[in-house]
Amino acid sequence: MVIISTSLTIFTGIILVLLFFYFFPIGNYFYAKFEGVEIPLLRMSHMRLRKAPVQDIVNCKIRLHNAGIDIELEYLEAHSMTSGNIINVTDGLIYAKENGYKVTFKEATEIDLRGLDLIEFAKQKTIRN
Repeated sequence: MVIISTSLTIFTGIILVLLFFYFFPIGNYFYAKFEGVEIPLLRMSHMRLRKAPVQDIVNCKIRLHNAGIDIELEYLEAHSMTSGNIINVTDGLIYAKENGYKVTFKEATEIDLRGLDLIEFAKQKTIRN
């Protein structure tokens, strides 16, 4: 009886630890903190509960931060939740900034939601201007 009780306690403990690490993405939190981007752990757990792609959002926020582009986390999450491709938007915004083309986040998301590749769009705009 004691063996079954101990096994059940260990099994329950393992399940709770796994659930904790699923709902609180500790790795993403420390990665963002190491890169100098402040994203609260509770905020990441809320994104996970809303089924947002936490890792993609964190990686894009870090890449935008490192490129000197300040985009609010809420905007990235909202765009990803509307079936937008935040990686395409991030790549496009970074490419546009590096090449001196001014594009806002709103314009980038509109282009992305039309199904266009932002980098190709920026290249065409640069050639036309």
